[in-house]
Formats: sequence, structure tokens, C-alpha cells
Amino acid sequence: MNGLKPALSGIRVIELGSMVAVPWGASMLGDMGADVIKVEPPQGEEGRVMGVGKGGQSGLFVGNNRSKRDIVLDLRSEAGKQQLCSLIASADIVIDNYRPSARKKLGVDYGELVKIKPDIIAISVSTYGETGADAGRPGIDPSAQASSGLMNINGEAGGDPLKVGVAIADATAANLVAYAAMVALWVRQTQGVGQHASVSLEAGLVHVMPVQNGQYTVCDYVQQRVGNGSFFYQPFEAFKCRDGRTIQIAAYNDKFFRNFCRALQREELADDARFAGKDDRLANGDELNIILSGIFLSHDSEQLMDWLVAADTIAARVRSTAELFNDPESHRKGLVVPAQHPTLGPIQLSGIPVKFSATPGAISRPPPLLGEHTKELLGQLDLDK
Repeated sequence: MNGLKPALSGIRVIELGSMVAVPWGASMLGDMGADVIKVEPPQGEEGRVMGVGKGGQSGLFVGNNRSKRDIVLDLRSEAGKQQLCSLIASADIVIDNYRPSARKKLGVDYGELVKIKPDIIAISVSTYGETGADAGRPGIDPSAQASSGLMNINGEAGGDPLKVGVAIADATAANLVAYAAMVALWVRQTQGVGQHASVSLEAGLVHVMPVQNGQYTVCDYVQQRVGNGSFFYQPFEAFKCRDGRTIQIAAYNDKFFRNFCRALQREELADDARFAGKDDRLANGDELNIILSGIFLSHDSEQLMDWLVAADTIAARVRSTAELFNDPESHRKGLVVPAQHPTLGPIQLSGIPVKFSATPGAISRPPPLLGEHTKELLGQLDLDK
């Protein structure tokens, strides 16, 4: 509407990936206007048949792949390799999640890529990185959750380590793929060189724990599992309500604790010597939580949320994916956006998380069918014959 092109218009990305981290990172670039070309083997990538689905389309694939075109190439054949080389020659970025040995075998390691396109940007995603004793080892999201230390701090107090319920290592790596692409494009623009970037699931999860890492560096403090609570302030907990719903609350200072007590119509708690200050509340957290649990169990979640919002407290009702997708507010905020799938029809996808005022992102294409754009792309490369 303002005459500006999409932010990454003119940038071509070749995606050689499967499952979550690489496809989702490539989709993020496609959402911002890059021409993303997903290369799949004749049988399709593994994500197409993983988990629940409908009409031959898996939810995993549909959720992680949009704003891209899809081409089928048999990279085991010389013809397929030549076609891929032609695609790479036209590209700015190549993203893969092959192991180093497979990358070399297929001729897409960085040393070979620069022979095709000297200023190419290559981004490789792995579980453990390109160096060290674990380089080249197979791994997936929970492997990184375990080795990074994230799994060790997640779970109920006194319980066993517990992995996060989403592919958090993959999603974090996808964000880092987009970050690596932006940095490398800027370096190429300002200094004229391409380069190879390595993104690992393990390093990504270490990166998202600056608080825990800082606490260990400064105090040799290793965070223990605490469930929905906190070791540093109270109240900080998920409380069950009379209607069975749960509300997560946090009152990390005196101001928010007073607001919280006012919301529950229990102002006297803020003046109680046991709970007057942050350290008092922490020392008497069990007593406080018993009192609060009784209050929450005496009211329905809707009424409580009305009170908590009106009193300017930090509180949120725990929602399911279905509730998120069916909430009109989710659509108004762009958390969920509509798309039209070629076989599934109208679908809902997660929205663009960063809102730009001049060059906003958008889902330019729905998740593609296997090989949907093969003829189109080979024709553009004059390889259709």
C-alpha cells in the first residue's frame, strides 16, 4: 500500500531441510518476502508423514512450511544434482540440516557451494554443532534439551527432569537461522563476502538461559526444578479455580502483591507481617499459597480474571491450543491468521511475530504440496526438458 517492496524481496533461499528447525527458519524468511525454494526427495521429507494429519497432510508439515515453493529433486542422481547446482547458482542463501558426511556426499558442503556461487551464504543446522567430540552425532530436539541443561531445570519440585512440551530447541534454532541469515546478508552487502554459519540446537538452548548461566557464573548456583513456582519471590504459582481452570500469577514486588491482594478483596494480606515484604513472602510462601489456593478454589476463573485485570496484576489464564485459535482476540492481535491450503481448504496458521510498520511480513503462500512447483521452477531454470 505504501509502494515499498517486502523486506527480503529479491533474496532467494534454497531449503535443504526436514522436520522443524530448517523449514521453520526458512518460512520466517519467506514471510518477509524472500523467494524460498524447498527441495524435497521424491518420497517427500519426513515431516510430511509425522504425527497427526488429515487428507494426507500432516499437522507438523503444515505448521512449519509456508511462504515457499516446493520442488522435487532426486539428489542421488546426476541429473538431480545438476538441477540443484543450477538452483544454487541463482540463490543467495542455502540452509541445510544434513550431517557433514551427507553434505559432502551430496556436494552441498560449503567448499563446493562457493565453487558454484562465490558469495553464497550457507547455514547448517545440527544438534551439537560443527566442532567438538559430538559433531556429526545424530540428535533431535529432546537430545538438545538434555545436553544443554534445560531439561534438568524443568519439572516439578523434587521430581525428575522433564522435557518442555514443545520442540523448543527446534523453534529456537529456527529463530537463529533467520538471525544468521540477516547478519550474513549485511556482511555480504557491506563487505562483499559470503560465509558459512553453523546453528546448533544445543547452543540455542544454552543461549536462552542467560539468567541460569549468570547465576552459576556469579554464585555457583545451579537452579533446581520448581514446577510453576519460583525460588526468588512469592506468590508465583499456577492456582486452580472452582471451574477447574488454572491461572498463573506472579507478584515479584510489593506493588504487584498489593494489587493482587486488592484484586482478591483480601487487602489485609498485604499488611500481614508474614507477607509484608518480598523476603517475608518467600520465607512464608507455603502458608501464603495455602491461603491463596483456598481463595482461587472458591471462585470461577472468569470472575477472578476480571478482578485481576482490573487491579493491574500479572496474571494469565492457562489456555489450550484450541482456546488460543478460537479466541477472537488471537485473530485481532495477529497471533493466528487465515490461509488457503490447496487441498485442505481454509486453515489457520500462527501469525508473524514481529510487526514492522513499513514492510510488514505476510504468509505469501500456503504450505506447498510435494513437488507443487517443480515444473514451474525447472522451467525458469530452462531445465524442464
